[in-house]
Amino acid sequence: MTSIQPDSFEANWGEYGAEEWSDALMASMKLGGVDNLFFVSGSEIAFFQESVAKAREHEWPSPRLVTMTHEGAALHAAIGNAMVTGQPAATAVHVDVGTLNYGAAIHTAWRGGYPILMTAGTGPRAYPGTMRGGRDAGIQWVQEPRDQGEIVRQYTKHDHRLEHLDNPGLMVSRLLQVAMSEPHGPVYLTVPREVAMQPMPGTTRFPTRDQLGIARPAWPDPKDAKTAAEWLIKADNP
Repeated sequence: MTSIQPDSFEANWGEYGAEEWSDALMASMKLGGVDNLFFVSGSEIAFFQESVAKAREHEWPSPRLVTMTHEGAALHAAIGNAMVTGQPAATAVHVDVGTLNYGAAIHTAWRGGYPILMTAGTGPRAYPGTMRGGRDAGIQWVQEPRDQGEIVRQYTKHDHRLEHLDNPGLMVSRLLQVAMSEPHGPVYLTVPREVAMQPMPGTTRFPTRDQLGIARPAWPDPKDAKTAAEWLIKADNP
C-alpha cells in the first residue's frame, strides 16, 4: 500500500491572497479555468460580489462576474461559454428557489455533458449574533430545505455543501476536476453565508484543478493501442 504524507501532498500547493473563504472560492475558480461567473443576485451570496471587488483591488485571481436577471438564462449562458471555450464556467444563484429556477437548463447541462460549476447560497444556520454572516432575517429560518443538493443530484456528477472543516479552494478544485474529467458534466456546490464569510489570515493555500489532475478516460489512448498492436505484430511469440 502506498501512503501519502500530508506534508508532501501539500508541498506544491500555491498560496494566494484571501481575507475570507469566499476569496478562496473565487481564486480556485479562476485558477481552475473559470473565466466567467454568471451571477443572479441574492441576499446570502453578496460575498461573491465583494470578493470580485477585492480581487480587482488586490490583483488576486478571480473570474469576471457577469450579472444576470434570470437563473435559466445564467445557466444557459454558462453552457454556451463552456461549449465555445472548452473550459468550465460557473453560475451563482439564490438558495433553493434560485436552483429551482434553473429549470430545464439543468437537464441541458447534464445531457449535453457541459462542465458547469453550479453554485447556490444557503440560508445561514448560525444563530443571530454568534458569528459574522449568521441569521439576521426571519425568512432565513424557513428558506433552507432538508437537502438542497437533492434538487439537482440526478443531473450532476457530484454535489457538495461547503462546511466549516473544508478547505474552500480545494473543494472548488475538486469539483472542477470532476466536471472536466470525461465524460464532462455539471457539478453543484451549496455555500452557507456564514461559512463563506469566515475570515482568513490574508492568504490561503490549496491545489489547483490541474494539480489534482484530470482523470484519464477508461478506454486506451489510440496511440497506445497502436503501439501495443505493433508490438504484437513484431513479437516472435505473442
